[in-house]
Amino acid sequence: MVVIVVIASNSSNSSNSSNSNSNSTVKIRVGKGIVGVVAKPLGGVFDLTSDLSAAVRDKATKKIPLVAPIRLPRYIGPDKIIGHYDKSKAEGQRMLWTIK
Repeated sequence: MVVIVVIASNSSNSSNSSNSNSNSTVKIRVGKGIVGVVAKPLGGVFDLTSDLSAAVRDKATKKIPLVAPIRLPRYIGPDKIIGHYDKSKAEGQRMLWTIK
């Protein structure tokens, strides 16, 4: 990052006291510029950290609505082989589960 300092002087007033005032003003402005170069990015990092932690907190506490299933679970036979979906077999398996 490049800091550019522009010094404007009044050519009609070239007294010694105005020269020392302009030097101190330049020093103050350069100091403020250096502090600003460091402070602005740090402020951005703190804002990013704050927003990120708020997003994580909101996501962790958000309640997910339960969705009703569209169809019954697939029938899985005693051989543990998953076959094609068959609605009548799935209904039969649901009836067996509700009896138990």
